[in-house]
Amino acid sequence: MAQRSQAAEIDAVKADLGALRADIEKLVKSMSADASAKSKQALNSAKESLNDYAEAAKARGQEGVAIAEKQIEQNPFTSVAAAFGIGLIAGRLLSR
Repeated sequence: MAQRSQAAEIDAVKADLGALRADIEKLVKSMSADASAKSKQALNSAKESLNDYAEAAKARGQEGVAIAEKQIEQNPFTSVAAAFGIGLIAGRLLSR
């Protein structure tokens, strides 16, 4: 009779281990699905932030170009002289 109760306890432990393994598998699947959803959400957030920064940089660049064009229109000779000087200096530096 003691052997039967031990066998029954062993069978019960085996059944509990099987149930535990099934629960762990469900937990892992649930966690991976949750992690996947969170990573997708983080990726979308990063894309939106990057797009916002790109748009801001584009707007600032356009403003800079507009200011430069205005300065060139107001002082064309100074602009040509400055461009010539910068080109001359760059040519000297690159020829070394």
